[in-house]
Amino acid sequence: MEQRNFTLEVLTPTFLGDAGQSAAWRSPPIKAQLRRWWRVAAFAQGVRLPELRLLEGRLFGDAAGNHGEKSKVRLRLTPGKGLWGDRHDSSWQQSVKKSQLRMANGLPADGYLGYGRVKTKGATESALPAGEKASIRLAWPAKHEGAAFMDNALGLFHRLGSLGGRNRNGWGACHLADPPGLDLTDFSRPWEAALEESWIHAIGCDSKGLLLWQTTAAYESWEGALRRLGEVRKWLCREADGPRPLLSSPVTGQAQRGLDRNARIPNTLQLKVVRDDQQKYRGQIVHLPCRPEAALWQALPASDRRDYPRLWQSAHSFLDQQSDLKRVDA
Repeated sequence: MEQRNFTLEVLTPTFLGDAGQSAAWRSPPIKAQLRRWWRVAAFAQGVRLPELRLLEGRLFGDAAGNHGEKSKVRLRLTPGKGLWGDRHDSSWQQSVKKSQLRMANGLPADGYLGYGRVKTKGATESALPAGEKASIRLAWPAKHEGAAFMDNALGLFHRLGSLGGRNRNGWGACHLADPPGLDLTDFSRPWEAALEESWIHAIGCDSKGLLLWQTTAAYESWEGALRRLGEVRKWLCREADGPRPLLSSPVTGQAQRGLDRNARIPNTLQLKVVRDDQQKYRGQIVHLPCRPEAALWQALPASDRRDYPRLWQSAHSFLDQQSDLKRVDA
């Protein structure tokens, strides 16, 4: 058996919890993130559908079919404070009350990056606090099919992964102590080609390099980095204008033509707070391009499908024009 022991820290408040929506560490979401990045690592090595689905099911488990497949990946989670079960921590809201998340327009960033207007949405306000840590023990069969991609999956999880609700919007940012090293360019694909797939499988790239940006400013706290991400997302949505729901849907007060009100288009432009070697915080944005799943894609008007690449080209251009954002090479 291959074994890895590491410490997982969340750099921003993490909306991760149990069925009662009380903040608590749980191992299934962590394993789900590992599966997600394992797919990216496998794709980079030339594994394609449907072989990838078969390998994933054999390694991580699969409930499909008559018998199912038990996971070969074992994960043991020990919270740093030794706490299990229900927890309730709303300390992240103090950052809102003290204006630490207040953007230039006077609105708090959580209105764009958190659970929307938390109270009107009816979502939980409970979160694991920033800086919370847990010890992880991971084991898998060394010779099993697909096992060779596990270390790269861990490295991608560290560089790009987040946990919990709204984890694509900067919350639940994950940081591993002593993560496996990797070159992110090994997991990239030209973004136009990546749009041919309906699942996240690679980091987008163009003639300028990876579609990965970080703030040039280094902040003393996670609030500063998250506040800037909120401002970028706000202006990015404004730039998108009419096709805005194609960035991610649903959008409050807007409906996308051809889609029913329950349709969901996940955001493939993912925001995260990272910590540098000087223990300062930076905002990070990465595009993991893919198109909406088949049923939604076909339900969209032909004009929207045709303009979809142009929407992302405009988004990339907007991010490149921000003086306080820079491309990350690897």
